[in-house]
Parts: sequence; C-alpha cells; structure tokens
Amino acid sequence: MIYYLEPDDLQKVLDLQNRIYAFLKEQSNPRFIVPRTEAYFTEHLDSPHKIAALQSDDGQHVAQAIFHAPHDFDVAELGVPTLPEGFERGMRASVLQGMLIDPAMRGQGLMSRFIEQWQVWCKDQNISHLAARTEASHGASQHNFKKHGFTLIDTMIDPRDNAKICVFHKKISA
Repeated sequence: MIYYLEPDDLQKVLDLQNRIYAFLKEQSNPRFIVPRTEAYFTEHLDSPHKIAALQSDDGQHVAQAIFHAPHDFDVAELGVPTLPEGFERGMRASVLQGMLIDPAMRGQGLMSRFIEQWQVWCKDQNISHLAARTEASHGASQHNFKKHGFTLIDTMIDPRDNAKICVFHKKISA
C-alpha cells in the first residue's frame, strides 16, 4: 500500500537512497540517480511537496516518489524554454521530482503504481498539468511515462551532472 511520509521518516528516505546508490555503483552505473542531501529530503517532506512511499510485507521502506506542486509554477520548474502546449498561467501543475525503487523490487510495476497514485493526488489537489523528468538513458522510465499517457515535450542537460534528461507532460482533468 502506498502511503505518505512525514518529517520523522527522513532516515527511511536516506537509507533507501543509500541502498540504491550502492547497488548502482556496484553495477558501475550510478547515472540513474543524483544522490540528494539530508537537507534536500527534509525540504521535500514538507508542503508543497509530498513523498509517497511503499513498504514491503516485512515493513521495509522499498520505494518512494517525490511530487512537487508549487503555487507559482513556471517554466523554471521543468528546465525547458517554454511551457507545454495548453498550459496557461494560473493553472496548477505538479512535477514528479524523483522516484527511487529498491533494486530487489524492480520489475513489479511499482513505478506504474506511483504514477497512478500521483495522478489521483493531483486530481484531489485540483492540479491539471503533470510533468516528469527522467534520464534519456533510462528507457524503462520513459516507457512507463508513455504508457500512462505522458508526451515527451523536450530534452535538456541537467546542470548538476550534465546528464541528458527527457521532459514529459500530461494534462489531466482535475
């Protein structure tokens, strides 16, 4: 079951990130995530952000997704030169800022569950535009966004690590 994290869940968030990053380093492929600081996650455990999470049957924190819904959404939130077609100033928008899934849990449809939950959360918040970014080299993520009706609107270079990023958009009925 997906649930929302609170500030006292910070250590679970950090532990999951550390497990995933260690696994990716062992595989010589740490490109799919940029490790975040404790301060970053602390900020994202507070409004206008929401971190959704999933526990395994034994209670271990195995996946999480960060949704961001700023009150003054603008093009800087996406990192692209123009807003998606159909987006008008004053409309509410949300950005999926990151998703982490324990390597042992991959291939079980968790990303789809988070995307579906994110859309429900956005509808409840009267948010009509959804945006997400993923590394261009992460084909599985791109496939999932397309499967859920997202459209690729642009590519960009992430200034933090020079990774090529695909930016996706979807308009929903709030």
